[in-house]
Amino acid sequence: MEIREVGTRTMKRILGIVSIWLMGFCLVPPWVAAAEPGLIQAVFEGDTEEVHRLLEAGADLEERSSKGSTPLMVAASAGRTELTRLLLKAGADVNARNEYGDTALILASTRGDFDTVQALLKGGADVNAGNYYGWTPLIRASRYGHHGVAGLLLQNKADINAAVRDNSTALIVASGEGHSTVVQLLLEHGARLDVQNRDGVSPAQLAVLTGRADILGLLLAAGADVNERNRAGEPLIILAAERGFADCVRLLIGKGVAADTRLNNGWTPLMRAAKYGHLEAGRQLLDKGADLNAKSTGGATPVMVAAQMGHVDFIRLLEERGAELNARSRNGSTALISAAAGGEAGAIRYLLQHGANVNDTVANGSSALMVAAERGHLDAVKVLLEFGADIKKQSKWGWTPLMVAAAGGNVEIIRLLLEKGADPGARSNKGWTALTVAMVLKRNPVVEVLQKNRIRH
Repeated sequence: MEIREVGTRTMKRILGIVSIWLMGFCLVPPWVAAAEPGLIQAVFEGDTEEVHRLLEAGADLEERSSKGSTPLMVAASAGRTELTRLLLKAGADVNARNEYGDTALILASTRGDFDTVQALLKGGADVNAGNYYGWTPLIRASRYGHHGVAGLLLQNKADINAAVRDNSTALIVASGEGHSTVVQLLLEHGARLDVQNRDGVSPAQLAVLTGRADILGLLLAAGADVNERNRAGEPLIILAAERGFADCVRLLIGKGVAADTRLNNGWTPLMRAAKYGHLEAGRQLLDKGADLNAKSTGGATPVMVAAQMGHVDFIRLLEERGAELNARSRNGSTALISAAAGGEAGAIRYLLQHGANVNDTVANGSSALMVAAERGHLDAVKVLLEFGADIKKQSKWGWTPLMVAAAGGNVEIIRLLLEKGADPGARSNKGWTALTVAMVLKRNPVVEVLQKNRIRH
């Protein structure tokens, strides 16, 4: 056989063998002993000459790869348009499926190859054939943002509202992936807006959750409900605020959503922004009239929320806008006590520097120092003591900071309080001392420290 009569793939094999021998290897590559790989391998490599030869030799157009793909599927998934046309002309089954149920059209749409998709459609591909998970060519094209392919599929009567197993439609998928041009295309072709996936998430919710104000704007302009709520009862503006998506917040308020839209527990968007420290979202809400002293059903204010999470910059923003730093919740808690509960020393310092009362208590008489001591927040305890917190203050039950620290079990706080003059002999209304508390709760390290300080039960 003359060299010019040998196919391109055969030449590659010959050159490969020569190269290996020249490198001094004795091992023969596994494909040398194998049978001719066939049509699939030739298509995969884009070897048009070899494909022609194999077709002329009567190769099986429907032979399968290890994953059940046919030569046509391989050509489509690799974006080999000319080979796709060649195989179709030779009679390949355009709607054959692999082990996942994918057709050549689904694979080409996933890749976003316009010419290959067009060739398959002209060859009779079923535009609405979905795989075993429900993914259709249109949903796949939408998933990857292939605007041109999506448009071509729609022109060929693709079902715009078809859904995958979790009920996601092309619009839901495109909205979640942030493909604004595809979203606009789908809306122009009449995609349903009142759709939700299995988790109850809609296109508008996904736009907000991903911070895509541009997509949210398209959906709202097309008629999406600006006051929509998710299954947990959270409106879009709450979802936007808690994630810090200021552009979405601005857009929603501009569409008429109230800046103080509330959850069932009374929480407002500003509280959610405060919880996560999203300054720009907070500014947007305040600029649009959000109540900076609004209270939840439990009496929590935005300042309290920000304080417990330690967002000093957000506290500063609220304070500069006129927020009441010493407002109380239903149980008497303040922003300072909230900061103590969260162990946020920086927030505690800021609040005390700006007028917070270091010895304020909740309804049961517990002070910020007691709250921080019980929860084991050493740095918070240090700041409170620095600002003059009453180390001997007792709650309504007669408990002192040392007693609650004993209950919490933090040895370092016990040592600090003793060093600062806490009275280890103080007794609660029931006659308990700090040592009693530690022994009852089996805080053995605390018991040891208290006993070493010559405390007697």
